[in-house]
Amino acid sequence: MADAKTDLLRSLGPSYFSQSVNFGSALDQTGQVFFFHTSSPFSTGFQSGNATAAITYTLPVSGPSISGSVLTSTTAGVLSWSSSPSLSSIIVTTPDGLHTWEIGVDNDGNVTSTQIT
Repeated sequence: MADAKTDLLRSLGPSYFSQSVNFGSALDQTGQVFFFHTSSPFSTGFQSGNATAAITYTLPVSGPSISGSVLTSTTAGVLSWSSSPSLSSIIVTTPDGLHTWEIGVDNDGNVTSTQIT
């Protein structure tokens, strides 16, 4: 069931802005953005984390070219679509450094492990 804040936001209708819009304040509030669908009482929201520096994320200009793509970012916040990374194996060493294993997944999805040292 929707709460009073949700009802208020829904009643405002679409808004269009030609400049920056800031949510919250640097002193006492965390800014949040909510997206609503007309057939659902629920929303999807985003809010800022406890940032130590300002960053602006720049979205790609088009959707991904293949299914399963993920958004990746440069350190400048420029987002782009990339293939989902795959991992065939990792090397694990015990904290004392005495033993090392290679742990992986074979073509049938079974976990494998081989002791190296």
